[in-house]
Amino acid sequence: MTGRGVGHDAGAGRVSARAIETEAELRAALAAPGAAEIVLAAADIAVSGALVLGRAVSLRGADTGNGGGSVLRLHGAAAGVTVAAAGCGLQGIVLAGGGGRGRAVLELRGAAGCVLDAVQVHDSEGVAIRAVDSPGLRFAGVAVRGSGLEGVVLRDCDGASGEFVLADIGLHGRASGLDLVDSEDFALHVDAAGVSGSAVTVRAEARAARRGSLSVRAEECLRGLSVMGLAEAPVRGIVASLDAARMGEVGAMLVNAEGIVLARLAVAGAVALRLDGRHGARDCVAVLHGAGAEAVQARGGSRDNRIVVAPKDSGAAGLRRAALREVADTCRVCGWHGLFRQASRLWRETFYCPACRANLRYRAQAAALLQVCGGERFGSLRAMAEAGRLAGLAVYEPGVTGPLRAYLGRAGRYVQSVYGAEAAVAHTGVEVQDLMACTHADASFDLVVTSDILEHVRRPMQAFAEIRRILRPGGHHVFSIPTQVPLPPRSVARVDATGQADVHLRAPVYHGSGDGGRSLVYTDFGADILERLAGIGLATRVARYQPEGMPLPALTFVSRHV
Repeated sequence: MTGRGVGHDAGAGRVSARAIETEAELRAALAAPGAAEIVLAAADIAVSGALVLGRAVSLRGADTGNGGGSVLRLHGAAAGVTVAAAGCGLQGIVLAGGGGRGRAVLELRGAAGCVLDAVQVHDSEGVAIRAVDSPGLRFAGVAVRGSGLEGVVLRDCDGASGEFVLADIGLHGRASGLDLVDSEDFALHVDAAGVSGSAVTVRAEARAARRGSLSVRAEECLRGLSVMGLAEAPVRGIVASLDAARMGEVGAMLVNAEGIVLARLAVAGAVALRLDGRHGARDCVAVLHGAGAEAVQARGGSRDNRIVVAPKDSGAAGLRRAALREVADTCRVCGWHGLFRQASRLWRETFYCPACRANLRYRAQAAALLQVCGGERFGSLRAMAEAGRLAGLAVYEPGVTGPLRAYLGRAGRYVQSVYGAEAAVAHTGVEVQDLMACTHADASFDLVVTSDILEHVRRPMQAFAEIRRILRPGGHHVFSIPTQVPLPPRSVARVDATGQADVHLRAPVYHGSGDGGRSLVYTDFGADILERLAGIGLATRVARYQPEGMPLPALTFVSRHV
């Protein structure tokens, strides 16, 4: 076969696919009968719906020369890849975006013996990878970076083996990096950083997990390893090693477990081990490196455990990745105090709070809200909400994600919205609103909060005018927008949106959106936005947030209806 598309090799008795460059060609190749090897020739392919591997298929990305493989750029909550057959393989593929709160970007169901080799999942709205009833899975160099919920979930997947790299997991809620549920006979290595829950969780729900080995390296997670059995069905027979630095709660936690061997437990900056549960942890062994026996907490029915303190070594101190910077601060969202670490060069999107996962821009926005609503009498948004200071306010916060919502939601009236009706299906009680033409009555709200939204609106000044209309006199709009520091003098339109159709004036730029897709950037804002907003009756100032040691401030904009 030559050229693009799908061809049939009669002699070999199989279908092969070459030079796949578009979504349509890929769907045709997946629909062709027989076994198949499908090669993606394009480095970047846009995908708008679900792709299903319903038979034994090997899907391989292009060799891009940078180790990344072909990117399947997923648009919308329904976009993703489902593997529903045994013996499939994915190699050299990056799945970017996609996934909703109810489905994973990469789903494996009944996919026994599937092999994932050099597969990456970036910026998923919900779970990145989920496998169910799929024994014998093999993972080679699988990476998940930026996941709204869990990074990887393996349920009823006995015999899984391989390694994972997991970073910035659980951005929208407490979640594990790797969640092993009712699975056994596994042999897995995990490198995890920035996980809102445990780097690895081993859980028993329908049956007690038995046998398995783990090697875990964890940084800036709530916990490094959690083994969670049932009082009537404890987890047994797990052998693990853990190197952990800067855990938010504890290095390892064993709840309702028996015969667990922690052959190496090196934890820096937190309690090393907690034993708990009605059944408790029993007949477990832990070898502590860099800590003494006082770093162990035993509760519940725990007994007959053996704690061994190894000679002091560098332990987890040598684990730290090359950090760009770390600063001490108090989270203005939840009140947690400690070190905030820069894990990427996108400085507004890092310095995560280990407790609530608020990044720098959200914490800066919370600081501005404390000035506007609390008269700077509260140290965190949580404290202000718990004091009832928001109870008398009507608050509108477009969107459905972000750490501010847990506390702004305690307002006397709290409204969320999405732009499209399709996105609203997954979020009960959330309105559908176009910010350029809101259906809310005049003077409906005391406070409007938008977080990196206005740059995605086709005609942003029209949206600002609508926000002023629905604000009561004296009400505030507290918002963030992607900006340079210092602000460039003039705003720049990236797209001509004066007509019905978009006309690109510059190369398209997309950001992740709350529905799991990608949102087009229409405007790069500059300092002139202050004068333009004043001209429509929104007196606007810039609130700078810059903890000591921070190289640059995060900017939040505060407008008042005058």
